[in-house]
Amino acid sequence: MALLASGPAVGHDVYLMNSNHTDYNWNAPAAEYEATMLADLDYYLLQIAATAGNPPEEQSRYVPDCWWWLHLYHENRSPAQFQQLLDAIRSGHITIPLNPFVTLYGALPTEAAIRAGYYPGRIAREFGLGFPLAEYRENATMPWGLASIWGGSDVRFSWKGICNCVQSAPLRNDDELFWWQGPDGKELLVKWYNLIGDNRDWGGYSEARLNLNDPARIDLNITRTQTRMPGIPVTGLFDAGWDDVGYQTTAFVDSARAYNDLGTGNTAIVSNGVDFFEALLSSGAADGLATLRGGWGSDWDMWPASLAERTSRARRAFERMRTAEALAVWAQRHDPDFWPPVRAGLEQGLFSAWKYFEHGWSVAGSGPSLQQMQDDKEEWASDVVNAVDDAVEAADAAVSTLFSTPSEDRLAVFNPLGFTRTDVAEVEVADPGPYIVTDVVTGLEVPAQVVERGGARFLQLIARNVPSLGYKVFAYEPGTPGSFPPAATVTPGTRTIESGLYRVRLGDRGQIAEAVHKAPAPDVQLAGASGLDDFGAGSIQSVAAENVGPVSATLRVGLADPSRTVRVTLYAEVDRIDIENTITQNVSGFRTYSFHANLPGAQIRFEEVGAIARPGLVTQGGDFLPGTRASRMTLNHFVAFGRPDYHLVLSNWDAYAMKLNDSTDSSFDLTGDTVHVVVMEQGPGAGTPDQGGDSFFLNRFALRGVADGFDAADAMRTALAHQNPLHVIALPRNQEGPLSAPSAGLLTVDAGNVVVTAFKPAEDLWQGYVVRLWELGGAPTVVEIDGSDMGILKAWRSSLIETDTGGAPTTGGVVQATVDASEIQTFRLGDYLVFRSNLDHGDLTEWSSFVE
Repeated sequence: MALLASGPAVGHDVYLMNSNHTDYNWNAPAAEYEATMLADLDYYLLQIAATAGNPPEEQSRYVPDCWWWLHLYHENRSPAQFQQLLDAIRSGHITIPLNPFVTLYGALPTEAAIRAGYYPGRIAREFGLGFPLAEYRENATMPWGLASIWGGSDVRFSWKGICNCVQSAPLRNDDELFWWQGPDGKELLVKWYNLIGDNRDWGGYSEARLNLNDPARIDLNITRTQTRMPGIPVTGLFDAGWDDVGYQTTAFVDSARAYNDLGTGNTAIVSNGVDFFEALLSSGAADGLATLRGGWGSDWDMWPASLAERTSRARRAFERMRTAEALAVWAQRHDPDFWPPVRAGLEQGLFSAWKYFEHGWSVAGSGPSLQQMQDDKEEWASDVVNAVDDAVEAADAAVSTLFSTPSEDRLAVFNPLGFTRTDVAEVEVADPGPYIVTDVVTGLEVPAQVVERGGARFLQLIARNVPSLGYKVFAYEPGTPGSFPPAATVTPGTRTIESGLYRVRLGDRGQIAEAVHKAPAPDVQLAGASGLDDFGAGSIQSVAAENVGPVSATLRVGLADPSRTVRVTLYAEVDRIDIENTITQNVSGFRTYSFHANLPGAQIRFEEVGAIARPGLVTQGGDFLPGTRASRMTLNHFVAFGRPDYHLVLSNWDAYAMKLNDSTDSSFDLTGDTVHVVVMEQGPGAGTPDQGGDSFFLNRFALRGVADGFDAADAMRTALAHQNPLHVIALPRNQEGPLSAPSAGLLTVDAGNVVVTAFKPAEDLWQGYVVRLWELGGAPTVVEIDGSDMGILKAWRSSLIETDTGGAPTTGGVVQATVDASEIQTFRLGDYLVFRSNLDHGDLTEWSSFVE
């Protein structure tokens, strides 16, 4: 009692949040974890009922650390039990965060990080709930753009506690309560105490564990707050489950009651997490907190690189989802029942994706064996790949029947991107050709050739001016084509390939020793002294020209040590150098393809997760904060080397991280112009030592030189075009269908600094279509979304997880939209077909003005 009597000043509230950290498939198999999650929710719902008569601060509350708990309860408990859970969420006794698991967000594509909130978003709309909390605990880092993604997904608060185990990032020592500002200015209120010792104490991911059942410990933490953050009237101690698979306890209620019975003038509160932040806001203390703008790089996010090719396959599936969903819009417009089963299949695939990118990448205790963990990762990666493939196949089948066709072979070339483009398209054919390919719109023959790849033949053609999110039809027949010049010349003796735009020469280990952009005057040498696409090892075994024709030409080099093939492809009418690297033996360790640009002093910018970022700490002119792991940055679609008069775009299709120059974990090296794209590593904490025995690794890049200053939107379009090929559907002969025009598109945007990043049917069935825009010029922009060709009647602004936030003015099918600087913004669109679907399903709430 003497300690308490001489303890901290009165009037302080301590929020004790009961939670258990999920180590899914790490210290127990996935099935055991799921059974335990269900049992723990059963237990805490009973505890909530049993303590309902207690004072509010001493009632049982519980915060699962991810929404997978909610999904399991929805699927495995009775409607009455699920209703009990919903009631507990509404009453503030249970809080479900927006994150699917303890997800490695730094390993995700931007769109995947958004989709991670889709399931709770759908549940929120269906049952009238909110998900104001999101977590990324235990890992020591977070990507910058996550602040904007969560902020755009209706999240208001976040907390983080770290492990400080197998950690490569320096230990953070910065503001412990702060406003975290994303690239678009959205802000989250964040609690991230600086770790002071044990991870079961202040700043750890289970910081309440050592602070229960002892009133003196509560007073100690009040004193810590008052010493470290003077004027802050609340303390938060979150999680005590630590690494326990299951955690059923009354210790939070007991500790709060025991402390409050002492009458110290301070209050211990059993917390739902959200109430801590609301107390900060209501007290006014949050108004004086610092604003931190930036991110912290990638630490544990690198673990999926220990199974690099499996990770690449999962990430490729997210990229291909653009094609699946854009095609699904065309199918859904003609068959309102097309989307429900496709959406259900994609959702199941995404569930597996979240398991894949969960933070369990090693083995422990009674968890699965290393082989079982690797097999599980293989299964989950395959699930998402198969789900997307099935969606594309279903859309192809549906869309192919929509065209009116004559008695000739035709192809519909689809563009899944939101801008008109000229690019290469190809379709598998049985016969070696040659073929004559005709643009049905112009009646003119286009360059075409047959290429052989992997034992199959493909008819390849130049598809000019394919509309935004639309198609163009081509006819083809066997015959002697017209005379077109070769796309490029290949000289194996000098390992050189040259087109009208570029000349590329490979060095003695397969690296690009010379890459000359010929379009500007004078020519620009893109490759620095250390070259581009340099694996750092290899001896050349063979050099050959491959598939040289009027559409494309390829220089192929085979290497040993390790067994590897490099292909460089140039095109007739496409401004891009395509690079394909395949390794065909088991390799492991830290491996990169290095790109040394011959642009001294260039500012490097790259797509992180929901952000276009600059390397370096904020104090160095970059976008990262103290505590950043400077040696690993998330790399999504592109990285660019920019000077005021010229920039080089590097499109990255298959990897997801980079190292700049000779940066270390604790310090950025900003003195050079080399980006090392990390394609695999077995870092600290990753349990797989040998890439799981895998012996095939694919890494594709593209280069494009631009004689102008850096333009993020243009760089993104370059990368999207490289990574989202035109999609070809072979059309049946002699059929009648609603699509008779030889070319059509559905939607365009008129602002060059705004890029369409998703176009899909709405998640909520029969509720229209969703278009997602990303402003990449750094300026608030009024943009017209022209949906007149699809007959748009109404539009709504929506959150990133597709919850409407207000109407958007629409006239003549054109939506007037405002997008903030660097913002990712979603809009929902409705046409007459959506109106009819709502009429058929009995819901005309939003369409009353259209009912006569």
